[in-house]
Order: sequence, then structure tokens, then C-alpha cells
Amino acid sequence: MSICILGRRLNAAGYSVVWFEGKHVREHRLNYAKANGLRLSDLSGKVVRHKCDNPGCVNPEHLEIGTQAENVRDMVERSRKVTVRGSKHKFAKLKEEDIPAIRQLSGSGLTQAEIARMFDVDKALIWRILNKKSWAHVR
Repeated sequence: MSICILGRRLNAAGYSVVWFEGKHVREHRLNYAKANGLRLSDLSGKVVRHKCDNPGCVNPEHLEIGTQAENVRDMVERSRKVTVRGSKHKFAKLKEEDIPAIRQLSGSGLTQAEIARMFDVDKALIWRILNKKSWAHVR
């Protein structure tokens, strides 16, 4: 999905996308390459990071090259990382109040497969819940 804002197409992640040499490319990558005398292929395996934290920005002065690890570090340091847990996750089948019940049912002797059928989930999820690999935030 993309939207058009002031003559620029923004993709679902908010990046400006342009047609260049027969394909769609993110405009900030293209502008960074041009401003630094590089070809797009020179950026292969690298990310062009936004110092301004605005994915739609294409100003070369707001851009720097880096690694994905550096980009993730920026995200964490700048508090842009959003973690959706529990029933707020769009694919969650369970609710927070189900978790203590699942743990209690396991303690009563029911198998993980039986509990999984009761809650219409995969038994691997029940194992992850019981071993606090999933839903660990629920006591």
C-alpha cells in the first residue's frame, strides 16, 4: 500500500518511493547516494539511517549510512521501539486472564495437548507459556 503526499509516494512504512532506473527505490537512499557521489549498488548491505527519525525525510543532511545493528540501536536509544505484548498483539488468541488458568490446568494433570484443544491454540504455545517463553509478563 502506498499513499501520495505532495506529489511523493509514501509506502506503508512512511518512506518516500520513486521510480529510478526501471524500479521503485526509497528516495532517501537515492538522495544519499547522489549527495555522496555513490551508486545505489554501493549501498548494498547497508542502511541509510535517518538522524531526524522521520522515514519520509529525503534531505541528505539528515541521512547517514550504517548497519542494521546501528539502526536498531538508534531505535532503542531514541525510544522508538514499541513492543506489543499479550492480547494487544493482533494475532493473539488468548487473553491475559487465560494464562493463570492454563498454568493451573497444567498443574492439575491435564496434558499440554488437552489444554491446547480447550483454548484452540497449538500445543507448542502451551509449552512456551508453561516455560515462560511466551506470556512471561503475566503472573
